[in-house]
Amino acid sequence: MVPVVDAEGGLLGMLAERYCLKILVDVALDGWPRGRVSGHMSSSSESVRPGVCLYDVAHLFLTRAFRKLLVID
Repeated sequence: MVPVVDAEGGLLGMLAERYCLKILVDVALDGWPRGRVSGHMSSSSESVRPGVCLYDVAHLFLTRAFRKLLVID
């Protein structure tokens, strides 16, 4: 996964490998793709700051449906 950030470094979303691979398959079948990264990224990414307590991070993993969490300062 690759973070997608705005000009100030704020997190906009994540671009997953599977989306990039899908684009490559589409290119092979239909020619060059159109659109922007924003059309292929997940915009529901969550993040925490480096100083957050590990118990809070564990709680997030136990109560949410994601397996990866960005740490952003």
